[in-house]
Amino acid sequence: MKKNLLNIFTVLLALTISGCMTDGTTKTDKVTKTSSVEKTTTKPSSSGTMSDEDIINFEKKRISLTTTLDVKSIKIFHRQKVPVADWNVYVLSLELSNEGKQFETKDILFSDGATITTELFNPKTSRSFKDKIEVQLPQSIYADSHLIAGDKDAKHKVVLFSDPLCPFCIGFVPEVISYVRKNPKAVALYYYHFPLVSIHPTSMVIAQGMIKLHKIGKIDDVVMKTYKANIDPKLTDNQKVLDAFNKALNSTLTMADITEKSIVDILQNDMKIAGDSLISGTPTIYVDGKLDRSRELYKTLK
Repeated sequence: MKKNLLNIFTVLLALTISGCMTDGTTKTDKVTKTSSVEKTTTKPSSSGTMSDEDIINFEKKRISLTTTLDVKSIKIFHRQKVPVADWNVYVLSLELSNEGKQFETKDILFSDGATITTELFNPKTSRSFKDKIEVQLPQSIYADSHLIAGDKDAKHKVVLFSDPLCPFCIGFVPEVISYVRKNPKAVALYYYHFPLVSIHPTSMVIAQGMIKLHKIGKIDDVVMKTYKANIDPKLTDNQKVLDAFNKALNSTLTMADITEKSIVDILQNDMKIAGDSLISGTPTIYVDGKLDRSRELYKTLK
């Protein structure tokens, strides 16, 4: 299993960093593109812009040339204008398989109608235009099951994606919860699990433990207590992590408890929502449906 996962991560990395594009820049704006330069294998439509089919066919060929992945399906998940003349960004939703294991992922392409590239930089800031992509959160994200503080009918809604072993999250999450509790009529806080397993492998155990305790409802304030537990992020044994979690929350969960299908399904759904929202790090916070990169806006909500 570990070998299969490693193979998948390897081919996904290759997919991410390999770029195919024509040489040259846009008509009126200079942009910085990835270093490798190749002619695209698709032709733009008669209007001079790439059609959805052009983008999808390009992606299929790129995957076949640069990876060993099998493509099951590719769809345009999201598109938006880039603040550079003629350029658009396309977020693709891919269903792929590797050694018989099927999985879903997202990929990002940029096009100005004649060129396709995997990366586009602002030369003034040296930042990728990927940072400008914002996918609208679904209305269903404001589910009662994810409300951890404040009144659901509050004027403002805040959504927080977090990893219980993320060092910054450990201090940040309790601060947000405390603020919302002081302003329950103004702010409703919704929490979603996004354990960064590539950095903190055992955070998955803690997230599943949190979900289980929340589901059975025997322990109040699960999120706050977990973030104040100071569980050692260096622990690599799942049972020892669960023991530490149980001790901190005065619970008696077993590995069987936290690996029940219903618990795993909830966690996978949280992580799918994060993936569909193009979230890659924690903490990520949204205020009234807008991504707050400063992570400070919640403090102004009254």
